[in-house]
Amino acid sequence: MLKSLYANSVTNYKGQRKPLASPMANGIHDSSYTRSKRQVPEAIKELQDILTRSKQECVKKLRVSSAMANKALMFEENPTEKEKCLMACILEKSELMDKNTNRLSVPAITSFAGKISDNNALVISVAEAAAVNCNNMIKTDRPCEAASQINKCISGAMKAHKLKLVY
Repeated sequence: MLKSLYANSVTNYKGQRKPLASPMANGIHDSSYTRSKRQVPEAIKELQDILTRSKQECVKKLRVSSAMANKALMFEENPTEKEKCLMACILEKSELMDKNTNRLSVPAITSFAGKISDNNALVISVAEAAAVNCNNMIKTDRPCEAASQINKCISGAMKAHKLKLVY
């Protein structure tokens, strides 16, 4: 039964907008209504684990301080040379950076995009274009500096696409 054409004129809500969806839709309790947190795809968890393991190995290999080891490098604005080299090590170990070209590995990025999107062609295409764009923005052949430039580019792309990864 329709009580009013205007949701905000219903007396129960006293001038407030009526919720578009609620557990008590039209006064009938719908037991299937639940709010759930957005689930993190398994592929993102896998990549996060790979990045975490890679960072741990690189921390040992490069003998960095515990302060640097605990620092999140993903969104570091002005990294030191040691931090840039740690980024390079992490990106190489996780196979996101091609150590022969010091560029982002487009095949690795497209493979990851396919995993998180159930092989959605559009998502894969966007990820590939972003990786190629990042590679075009790299202006050095030095591995540590290239890793820093890759880091800036991919962190921006991840923010834009609301992906949360940390290393």
